Amino acid sequence: MNEREQITAIGNSARGGALVGFFVDDDAKADRYIAKLRAQFPAIVIVDRHPVLGAVLVRVRGAAN
Repeated sequence: MNEREQITAIGNSARGGALVGFFVDDDAKADRYIAKLRAQFPAIVIVDRHPVLGAVLVRVRGAAN
């Protein structure tokens, strides 16, 4: 999957209030994914982000229906 497809899959998976976590390589990529998620899915909530063993874990939640 390319980056756009990954972002769409993350956003779609978070719909209905689901908590979804994903890993990216670094903070710059986390910032880019978050910006694109917010643009495509305005109701998405960034729950948190943490460095984990040389990567970054980002957790998001979609709006509950």
